[in-house]
Amino acid sequence: MSDAAVFLARSWTGEPHNAEPDKHEGMFWVPMEKPPPDCHPCTAAIFHMLAHGPSYRALHWATSGGAQ
Repeated sequence: MSDAAVFLARSWTGEPHNAEPDKHEGMFWVPMEKPPPDCHPCTAAIFHMLAHGPSYRALHWATSGGAQ
């Protein structure tokens, strides 16, 4: 299983940037209440939790490559 922690920033300085271009196409601003249809299921679940609660939940997704 793959674990992830998500934190909500209330403020930051500088410009957001894609720090892992080998893993992600880029960054996009989208509404949390209505993510795009091709949004990864993990990201869609996180958006839903941030918009509607709960503030904590253990979610499990299988990792790619067969490692568990």
